[in-house]
Amino acid sequence: MKVEHIAIDNFRSIHSCSLSACQDFNVLIGKNNSGKSNVLFAIHAFFQALRHGDIICLESPIGKDVDFHQKNVDTPAGIALTFQMSDDELTSLIDGIVNDFPQMANAVGNFEPNLRLRVRVEFEHRPQPYACIKKLSLLPHDNQSAIGDDRETILLEVDRKAALELYETHSQYQRDNEILQAIGEFLRRMERDDWPELQRVAGEGVGRLRRPRPLRLRAGSNPEADRIIESLSLESASYEEFREALQAEVDRFTMRAQRVDKHRLDQDVVTTFSGTESSIPEHVHSLLRHLADLTVLNVTDDRRPIGRTEAERLLNLKMQRGGQEKLTRIQDIVFALLGVQIDAFAGEPSSRGRDLSAELDVDDFVVEVNGSGIKEALRLVLDIEFEGAALLLIEEPEIHLHPALETAMMRYLRAVGRDRQVFVTTHSTNFLDNATRGSVYLVSKHDSTKTELLDQTGMIERVPEELGIRLSSLFIYDRLLFVESRTDEEVIRAWAKTLGMNLNQANVGFVYTSGSRNLAYFAAESTLEFLAARRMKLWFVLDRDEKDEDDIAQIRQHLGPRAGVFVLDKREIENYLCSPRAMCILIGQKLAMAGNGERGAPEPEEMMAIVDEEVEKLRSVAVAKRVTKLLCKPIYPSGGEAFESADGRSVESKVREEIDRLEEGISSRRDAVVEQIDRITEEVEDQWLRRRLDIVPGDLLIDLVFRRFGVRFWKRKGDSARLAEFMEAEDIAPEIASFIREVCG
Repeated sequence: MKVEHIAIDNFRSIHSCSLSACQDFNVLIGKNNSGKSNVLFAIHAFFQALRHGDIICLESPIGKDVDFHQKNVDTPAGIALTFQMSDDELTSLIDGIVNDFPQMANAVGNFEPNLRLRVRVEFEHRPQPYACIKKLSLLPHDNQSAIGDDRETILLEVDRKAALELYETHSQYQRDNEILQAIGEFLRRMERDDWPELQRVAGEGVGRLRRPRPLRLRAGSNPEADRIIESLSLESASYEEFREALQAEVDRFTMRAQRVDKHRLDQDVVTTFSGTESSIPEHVHSLLRHLADLTVLNVTDDRRPIGRTEAERLLNLKMQRGGQEKLTRIQDIVFALLGVQIDAFAGEPSSRGRDLSAELDVDDFVVEVNGSGIKEALRLVLDIEFEGAALLLIEEPEIHLHPALETAMMRYLRAVGRDRQVFVTTHSTNFLDNATRGSVYLVSKHDSTKTELLDQTGMIERVPEELGIRLSSLFIYDRLLFVESRTDEEVIRAWAKTLGMNLNQANVGFVYTSGSRNLAYFAAESTLEFLAARRMKLWFVLDRDEKDEDDIAQIRQHLGPRAGVFVLDKREIENYLCSPRAMCILIGQKLAMAGNGERGAPEPEEMMAIVDEEVEKLRSVAVAKRVTKLLCKPIYPSGGEAFESADGRSVESKVREEIDRLEEGISSRRDAVVEQIDRITEEVEDQWLRRRLDIVPGDLLIDLVFRRFGVRFWKRKGDSARLAEFMEAEDIAPEIASFIREVCG
C-alpha cells in the first residue's frame, strides 16, 4: 500500500490541513515553528494507533491537552490516510467481504477498478486518551479525500458513542488480563516458606502488601492484584487453602476474559458494508492487521548519536549467513554517498566488566572522532538500510551537513523513494532541486498550520516569499543584500549616505536572514538559480563572530559565482562603530536628553583612552566566546528512539547506557576545558595588541564606554544607526567603503 492523501484536523497547530497527490518522494518545507514536525508526527501517530491491528488503541500517542488544536479536547483529533492498493490487496479484501457477507457477492462485483482505501483514526482525550478506527471506506481513484463524493463505499463506520463502548470493553479486558498476569506471576514465584511472612505482612493492615517487601511477595505494580492477594491471605487458614483460593481467582478471570468479545456492542450501531451490525466484521480485522504490518521508520530531529548499537549490528552481519553481502552493499552505499569506508570490529572490554564492545570505524578512525556531518549522515543511512521500512518519515536530514553533502543526501533519499515512500521535512530549499519526481508542500502558519502543494512555478514564487524574501524584492530591485538584521541595513544605509552613495538610486534591496545559522534558507539552490536567472546581483554580508577560515571557505564554495560574500573583518558591525568622535556626539545627546547636559560630552582624545581602558575588561569575554563555540555545542539525548527497538535489553539498561553516553560526552569536553582555554588564551593574546578592538563584542564594548558617563548603548533601539550617522567618511573602514562602492557601482 502507498499513501496518496493525508488529512489532519484538530491536532496541535493544525486546525485542518491536507497533503494531496503524495508521491514516492515528498518534501515539506517551511520556516521554524510552521508545523512541519506536527504533520510528520500525525502520520506516525496514525500508524502507532494501528500497530496492534485492533479497532481500539489504548496506548494512544496523542492525548495531552496540547495535542489538541487550541486545547479543544472536546473534539477528537482526526487523521485520515488514503492508500493505493495493489490488485492482490483489493482481491483479498473483496474475498473477505464475500466470506463475511455472502449475500453481498453481487454488490462487490460492481466495484470500480483502481479503488482507494481511506482509513480515519480519531484520538479522544476522555475518559482516558485512546484512539479508534472511526471509518474505513473505498473511494474512486479520482477522489482521494472522500469529500462530497456519493461513490464512497463504507466498509466500517463507528460513531462516537459506539467508540466509547468499545473503549470501555477493551479497557476492562486489558485490566482483567493485567490482574490475571500479576496473580499468575505471583503464584509462580511464591513458595511454601513464604506463607508465614505473607500472613505477617498482611496482618499489619490493609495496604501493607504494597509496601516494600521481598520481590517474590510482590504482585508487580498492579494494586488490584495486590488487594486480592492480601484479602485471600487473610481469609485462608493454610498455605494450601490460599493457593487454592488464588488459583480460583485465576480461573475466574480467565473464564471472564474468554467470554468477553472486545468487538461486540450491545446494539446494532456499527455501519458495515452490509448495513448496521453489533460487531466488527472479520474482513475489517484482517485489513487492520495488514495495515499494522506496514513498517514505518520515524527519524526525528533529536536523533541519537551513532555508535555502539550500529557497530554491533554491522559486526553481527559478519557472523550471519548471507550477512556479508548485505554488509558489502551498505559499505558501498556509504562510500558512494560520503566517500568514506566503514567497518566494525570487536573493541576492548569495558571498564564495567561487560562483554567486548563493538566499535564502528570510519576510514580507520572510530566514528566518535569524525565530524558531526559524517556522523549525522551515517546515522540516517544506517537507520534506513537496517530497518528496511516501507514508509520513511525524516525530520531535517540536512542537520550539520555541508551543502555538497546535503545535496548528495537528498539524491540518496530520492533513490530510496523508488521502492518505498519517503516524507521529509526541511528548512533548506536545496532539497527542492531533488524533488522533481515527487511532491513539494509549502508549510506555513498564521492562525493555524496550512499546507500547499507547489508546482514548479509555485516553488519559485511562494518559497522565497514564505522564507522571508518578499516578492517585491525579487521583481523591483536589481541588487539584493542579505544582511543579518534591520540594524545592519540601517548602518549600511547611513554609511552609504556619508560616502555619497545612493542605495535607492542603485536599486538595492535588503533581505534579513536573522543570523548566519539561517543561511541555508536563503542561499539555497532554487532561490539562487531563480535570482541568477533574473540577472540579479547578490551579496551576503556576514558577521565574523567566531567563524574560522574553513567556515568562510565553505560558504564561498557553496555560493560560487552566483553571489558575493562579504565577511566582516571585525567581529560584528558594531566593532566598526567605535569612532571616538561619533561616540562623543551620541553620549552628549543622551546626557542632554537625560537632563545632564551640564556634565558635558567627552572629547575624542579622552574617549579613545576610555575605550582602551574598557576593552581590557572584555579580554576574557573574547576567550570565552571562542571556547564556548568549541566546547559548548549541544549534546542531544536520543529521545524515544533508543527505547523503541526490541533488542532484549531492559529499560534500566537502556536508560543507564543513554545516561553514560551523555556523561561521557560532557566529561570529554570538561577534560578539555583547561587545555582549550590555555590554547585560545594564547591565541587571543597574540592578537590583542593589534586587534583587540576588532575581536571583542562591539556592542558590549560601546555599552561599557557609555556606562562611564551614566548612559547606555541600546543596539535594538536604533543606537547603532545613530552612531553610523555621526561618523565621517574618514571614520568608515576602507573595506566597508570599498564594499559599498562595489554594491552601488
